[in-house]
Amino acid sequence: MDITGRLNQEVQIQELLEGCDENLIKGLVKNKIVHPTFCQEQLFNLNKERDHIVIRSGMVSGKTTGLLIVLLNDFINKMKQFKFVEGNETEDESVGLFSVLITASKDLAQKNHSVAENICAFIKKPYNMQVMNLSTFSEENFTIIPKTHYLIVATPSTFLKFAKHTKFDKKKFVNFAFDDIDYMLSFGYKGELTNFQFFYESEIKQENFKCYWSATEELNDDLKELKKTFLHKSVIINVDDDYDEMDDQERKSKQALQFDHDQITHYYTTGDETTQYIILYVLFKLRFLQGKSLILCSDLETVYKVHLYLERIGQTEMQLYNHENPKNLRYYIVTLFNTGMIKTLVSTKQLFQDFKNKDFYDKKIKTNRLKGIRNIINLDLLDIGEEYNQFFKLFNGQTGNIFNLVLNEEKQIENLMNRIEYEKENFNKVNFKEFPLRRHEIEAFRYRVNNVYTSLTKKQIASAKMLDFKKKMLKSPDMKEYYAKNISEKELLIESIQKLTKQLKKHETRCEGDVPDYLLPQFLIDQKKRAEELDPNANKKVKKILVYKGSSGSQQADEGKKKMRGDKYVYINEEKENENETDASRLKILSRKKQWKLRHGFKLKRVNKRLEKKGIFQS
Repeated sequence: MDITGRLNQEVQIQELLEGCDENLIKGLVKNKIVHPTFCQEQLFNLNKERDHIVIRSGMVSGKTTGLLIVLLNDFINKMKQFKFVEGNETEDESVGLFSVLITASKDLAQKNHSVAENICAFIKKPYNMQVMNLSTFSEENFTIIPKTHYLIVATPSTFLKFAKHTKFDKKKFVNFAFDDIDYMLSFGYKGELTNFQFFYESEIKQENFKCYWSATEELNDDLKELKKTFLHKSVIINVDDDYDEMDDQERKSKQALQFDHDQITHYYTTGDETTQYIILYVLFKLRFLQGKSLILCSDLETVYKVHLYLERIGQTEMQLYNHENPKNLRYYIVTLFNTGMIKTLVSTKQLFQDFKNKDFYDKKIKTNRLKGIRNIINLDLLDIGEEYNQFFKLFNGQTGNIFNLVLNEEKQIENLMNRIEYEKENFNKVNFKEFPLRRHEIEAFRYRVNNVYTSLTKKQIASAKMLDFKKKMLKSPDMKEYYAKNISEKELLIESIQKLTKQLKKHETRCEGDVPDYLLPQFLIDQKKRAEELDPNANKKVKKILVYKGSSGSQQADEGKKKMRGDKYVYINEEKENENETDASRLKILSRKKQWKLRHGFKLKRVNKRLEKKGIFQS
């Protein structure tokens, strides 16, 4: 929990809190929380006038501790005014009040719970109050002590389960705080937050009902939309890094410490496994990646799957790193990457272990790292721990990007949140950002990617592994003598390779074409419009691409390289279709049946008038 930050030594916390209880002050002093940070001072001052407050800070500013303090201060004031019904009260009437702190992950809930327990050490007994962590909520082992007030710490989903199970009167919940609400939205809690707002909207709207948000990143459109319905009259506190208050020496030392860290931008996105492959498609097809890229997978099966997928969406200059290969072959792949012969390397985290063990460092072979990396795409946040810290060294002080493609699994989201917390604690600044495409823009690619992704069956991956193994056998220098003596064995192996290649091609689904304009994200469309404003004729230049329809499948060829045959080649005009104009250069590829009829003198009876209106004529 962020209890650090630049302190205002001239002011004490109890001076800023309205009606601050002495038991709360004792708890804060015990935990050495006496003076407020700059962020907390603004929060405490605004809390006297406003009921709904949003704190945004991208650094360790003490915002979470500030939320907990104002939440407890308001809760104590409500507990003082509350009186339990004496006599034959119902089960609902015997229950006390609830104050709720919602966190983005279970691990954060556990940390915040332990801090709240320490601060509330002197509050529990006088007000008969308990601190309850719902992160491990279970209906079977759950009990509420009568005539007891509760400070609840939970994630959005576990709190909604608790509220649904207990069905207490909503008036029992007296205030709410949401810590890192921007990450909650990113981690797939949008449905839970919407449900929360729907169920408790009438309570939140009431006068003097306190509701607080904290955020690390700037509020995006989804969060602003939620804020309009959730917090009707809120005020936003923006806290930026306070270098201006430091002396020159302190500023220089901090800048030197954070230079390497600030050069790297971390992006993350959450979703199912198909979403990971959609992001890969977007990164490569929309040319988000500049320079060399390393893709990290959880196991060899995934390495072959990703490699096969990239091949089928038309990517070249790439190779996979199989840690089970002989040392010389592994070194050869690393050398190809370091010299720039290949731009994309797909591997497991075993690659880092090979460098650590100095597998490629002897009298002849001397290399202990990958060179020139600008992008790391991480598909394995579950098992990557210490290796993540090594990512910074790979960039060698240069700018770069790390893309974390996280599955919607509890453990992976916990690991991502822990990584963000690590950034906050160690670097005083968070460079984690949500992937720049909005959710509906990512989903627009699903139908396009899904066919390629679903075609990558276990059998296809096993065939790709076997094909790779047999090719290595054929090219192995140790097998040369054996093949020289056993030519039939070599022929059988070649035949087997050809058979496997045909099998893979027979059942493959490819998506090699460029991304159409209607799928482009809004910011790319805006860039395109700005380019057109600078050069009005940019979009009117007609590009003619020669397409060859052969027996083995379609393949592009240059007009200068191949001689055109009228019945098999067509020109494609990439300019947008105009219904009012006809263009004879727009030609449609004829079917084989119609081609046969034309060659043998038969007339084609049917004319496609719909296509002719659009300017498409048969050759």
